[in-house]
Amino acid sequence: GLVCDRCGELGAGVNRIEPLGHDFSDVIDEEAPTCTHVGHKAGKKCSRCDAVEGCELVDDLGHVEEIVEGRAPTQTESGLTDGKRCSRCGEILQAQEEIPPLGGANNAAGGNSTLKWALIGAAIAFAAAAVTLTLVLTLRKKRK
Repeated sequence: GLVCDRCGELGAGVNRIEPLGHDFSDVIDEEAPTCTHVGHKAGKKCSRCDAVEGCELVDDLGHVEEIVEGRAPTQTESGLTDGKRCSRCGEILQAQEEIPPLGGANNAAGGNSTLKWALIGAAIAFAAAAVTLTLVLTLRKKRK
């Protein structure tokens, strides 16, 4: 062989070549972080290998939440719930959801849903009053 297995000495006619060292001549531009991606500072790359100098990582920024205000439904038009989006990048973080119209003759649920809920509320109040009256009358009978 060209190198002695026992002592590591080079054989006749073999010259040792010193390593070239790095040549950090390739410039790597800075990359700014975004809400969801890590960035890095500027640096240099060796033109002979993949060694890098500089290029320190910069943490992602994270989203900045802002409320996207919804709107109340009307008798004839749909409304929207509140939503959320990032004020920095615009990404939707929580989508707004549609709220159906309150009602009217053309309501798919049939009739005025506000009126239905008002009637249901009145029926519940009437039932509660009837139970209370029954209890009061029962207690009066027991006292006599």
